[in-house]
Amino acid sequence: MIDFIQSVTEKEILYIANRDYGDSADEYRDLLKKVIFNQSCIMTLEQHYSPGEVIALCSSYPEYGHEREFCICLLLYIINRGVFGANNLAAQLEANESLYRSLPEKYSTLVFDAYKWAGF
Repeated sequence: MIDFIQSVTEKEILYIANRDYGDSADEYRDLLKKVIFNQSCIMTLEQHYSPGEVIALCSSYPEYGHEREFCICLLLYIINRGVFGANNLAAQLEANESLYRSLPEKYSTLVFDAYKWAGF
């Protein structure tokens, strides 16, 4: 899971960083890189808002052609569920199961494996 997230490209990081309507994109880009590469994908509580906001936005629904970025952000969201206060991952999984199954197989497998890793 971590290896997949750390395979993110600069272009994908820029896409994620711009998910908040482009506001603070440079800051988000730098903080995403810090979390992914320097902190092994583990966020601190202080990072809940930044870069947490763009991770949450990008993990809510995949835009066509950006399924990989969606998967990366959803994995980050699941890994950092405590930072996000995500106490309802079971409900999230149930509500979005058909969406996750509609992803390309390599991404849906990663998503379901992440939920299993988190105990769901």
